[in-house]
Amino acid sequence: MTTIPWTIDQIGLAILILGSGILFLAGAIVTVGKAVETVRGWRKPKTDLVKKVEAHEQRLCEGNRRFGQQDTMIGSLQEGQRVLCLGMQALLESAVYGNNVEGIRAAHDGLNGFLSDGACGKK
Repeated sequence: MTTIPWTIDQIGLAILILGSGILFLAGAIVTVGKAVETVRGWRKPKTDLVKKVEAHEQRLCEGNRRFGQQDTMIGSLQEGQRVLCLGMQALLESAVYGNNVEGIRAAHDGLNGFLSDGACGKK
């Protein structure tokens, strides 16, 4: 007859040690995972803040570019209004005081110059 090399108590102890080892390994994996998650949680506000600052910088640069375009357009409109006012003034002087050929010619040349240079900033 063959004999069992281990007793029931020894088999139970081996199963208990194996189960304890598996539980220890699972606990270690969970602990390491939580530690990594915690470190990522500490870094997340920093990365979120960096992304947010980059987005705000991009919007700021876009806004500055638009403001520059608007300033150019406003300057061109103001120049056009000035040229038109000079022409209107020359026409009114001609109508009120008589034949103002030189004033109308100067206004005509100014308006042609403004239009040929590219009215409204289209140079």
